[in-house]
Amino acid sequence: MGAIVIVRPGESIPLDGVIVENPSAIAAIVQQAGVDEFHAKLLPEDKVRVLKSLKSIGPVAMVGDGVNDAPALATATIGSAMGAAGKDVAMETADVVLMSDSLRHIPFAISISRRHAGTVI
Repeated sequence: MGAIVIVRPGESIPLDGVIVENPSAIAAIVQQAGVDEFHAKLLPEDKVRVLKSLKSIGPVAMVGDGVNDAPALATATIGSAMGAAGKDVAMETADVVLMSDSLRHIPFAISISRRHAGTVI
């Protein structure tokens, strides 16, 4: 089971190395970060349901590393797998695989994609 944190456009949350299976822990983190909404202890089908709902509002990104994340990675507008410790199915399903387990690399990956959005190889 995992958690989905809702981050509005233009906001950022500097989380690194946070593994959350405890809803009260994620509640404390998102409160400190000023996030309005979060979902915790989600089964794979629940993650998909939440992401589909969010996609009706706009683009949605999902970061995951396990078998249970694969359906949500496929549902998101862009799915990013954490590759160093990720499961093969997550990496095969994702649009992007980060070869690191550090969430700190996500902003860097976003900046690279923005710079090269017009380049097709």
